[in-house]
Amino acid sequence: MNGWQCPDWCAADHQCTVRQGSPAGVHRSDPIRWTTAYGSLVAVRNRDLSGRDWLEVHAHARLGERSDVPTQEQASRPAVEVDLAIRRSVLPKVKTRPAIPRGGRG
Repeated sequence: MNGWQCPDWCAADHQCTVRQGSPAGVHRSDPIRWTTAYGSLVAVRNRDLSGRDWLEVHAHARLGERSDVPTQEQASRPAVEVDLAIRRSVLPKVKTRPAIPRGGRG
């Protein structure tokens, strides 16, 4: 071991490159897996040596057999929705100003 303490959530095995002595090491949790109606989700928590945390989420979704929707379009729709969901959950809420009605400040 190299003197860096693994957090309690770290897998502390081959997944943890801090434990392996890498100067660019990353603590990694065991994967958390969910089986879904469309495939599966896998999430892994990470922390680098500067203390920055992030989450990796991998989605495995079966593409349908529908011939009326091109596969590329079918694949891009969930990617956009995932991006929007992540933005809603991790970015700070932005206050918006009400729109000015047509015709001036009325």
